[in-house]
Amino acid sequence: IRHSTNLQDLASHPAFLLSDGSYSVFAKFSNSADGRTQFETELKCLRLLHDKAQILIPAPVGIAPVGLGYSLVLEAVRRTEPTDADWRKVGVALARIHSVHGAQFGLETNGFIGPLPMDNRPMDEWCNFYIHRRLEPDRPLGPAEPRRLAPRREAGFPRGRAPQGCWCTSARTAV
Repeated sequence: IRHSTNLQDLASHPAFLLSDGSYSVFAKFSNSADGRTQFETELKCLRLLHDKAQILIPAPVGIAPVGLGYSLVLEAVRRTEPTDADWRKVGVALARIHSVHGAQFGLETNGFIGPLPMDNRPMDEWCNFYIHRRLEPDRPLGPAEPRRLAPRREAGFPRGRAPQGCWCTSARTAV
């Protein structure tokens, strides 16, 4: 390795850009007990996004044991200053992702938000899925002070159903 750039401030895990001068990779590290599972799930979901929405993803290099944890290694994406055309491409990619539909909201596979588990169990209604799978769960925001991301009592959402007037669509988003 000739060059190493610490990207920890830009990622959910300790992360580095590594290069031998001719080839660069992005590597992130997890020392949690389920680190390998986190990275396997991330790769599976990246492939799902690619397959269903036909968007570009970084080429996976692999998952490797490193010390007391695991590292996910992806081909590095060259960082550039985005142009208006680049932002349009981002918009097109987001539109493709949001145009993928399924029978329910969610996935059969649970995921992670960084190192935190994320419940993806499918639900029939978008509002209930968003409330119960995204807003309601506890999300520690820092090592010293676990808090709720959006506490139900502060949001005023009644337990077990979507708030009145919540916009729901009949389309089912799978991804």
